[in-house]
Amino acid sequence: MALPHRAALIEFGDSHDELLYSQLKTLQFASIETHLIVNSKLEERLKIFTGKFFSKFFTPSKKFFHDLEIVRDIVVYLNEHNIHTVIVNSASGPLVRNFCLIANRGIEIIGIIHYADKLKQSINQRIISSRIKKYFVLNDYLIDANPHLSNYNIKSLYPVFFPPHKNIPVNKSANEIWICVPGKIDFLKRDYLGLIEQLDAININSRVKFILLGEAKNPDGEKVRKLLEEKNLSPHFVLFDEYVNWDTFLSYVNACNFIMPLLHPSVPRFNTYRNDQISGNFNLSFGLKIPLLLHESFKTKKDFQTTSLFYSLENLNEVLSAEINDAKKVTHLMDNIINNPKFSFEYQSKVYLDFIST
Repeated sequence: MALPHRAALIEFGDSHDELLYSQLKTLQFASIETHLIVNSKLEERLKIFTGKFFSKFFTPSKKFFHDLEIVRDIVVYLNEHNIHTVIVNSASGPLVRNFCLIANRGIEIIGIIHYADKLKQSINQRIISSRIKKYFVLNDYLIDANPHLSNYNIKSLYPVFFPPHKNIPVNKSANEIWICVPGKIDFLKRDYLGLIEQLDAININSRVKFILLGEAKNPDGEKVRKLLEEKNLSPHFVLFDEYVNWDTFLSYVNACNFIMPLLHPSVPRFNTYRNDQISGNFNLSFGLKIPLLLHESFKTKKDFQTTSLFYSLENLNEVLSAEINDAKKVTHLMDNIINNPKFSFEYQSKVYLDFIST
């Protein structure tokens, strides 16, 4: 099949906007007229997007009839603009279900599924899948870990390209090693307490700093700050009291030597990250060519075997004192990311365009 003349990217929720830019860039590359139809909570964040595209915003209310009217309005918009290809950026939930039920049959709907187990367990998802016949997942390991995905037309997509940013000066000494932990401080997602406990028990390398790159002004963040002060570890950490804007975020990440997802077996959603969803930190690593500092539980996942330094909490001292200082090893990891064709725009754009057009 030929590429579509027009396509719409739809995000019904108020997150996962980090996936939109890679898709937009790919559609623009293919000269496909692109319409972003997204939740109004994302409007401010999309102002960093570049290139020509059309946008439409809506505000869900979680009230059935109001939200049903939003879905109908989107379908009218698609028909008015003669759009027959739609990619749903987060292909689950009641709004997506209603859209799939209402959209006319002349519209092909492709979805990105963020939780692989939804295609096995969710009744709502079964309704959605009666209409969506093609799904992207966000890493090959999700396909390997979920045999039930073989019942669907599935392709792995790596949205590892990011909007341009203005470089903000960061205060990093030449001899420091920065380890970035991106994301709002949240104990459900990352094991800050386990990290602090281990650092307290070792003689931490004086060159090492952890950049907790997300808002810390919340109960979990306050607890982390208090613990760091109690254990005299504050000099080894940088925290942020407010939302970190895109320019600041990218400036700090690019200054870091490693990205640390901080996913340990004690994290409540650990098994979910191991089998059913990715951490956005993985795509940051692959896209920005920065090695991962990753718990050894992920050692069996192919993408990480050549791109990561692995540790356990028990050997963290050795990793922080020796391995991260091994310039040859770290350079080799960076080269592996840079030279892996899977993380290139050419490869990923072909995967995306082939899948939406066949």
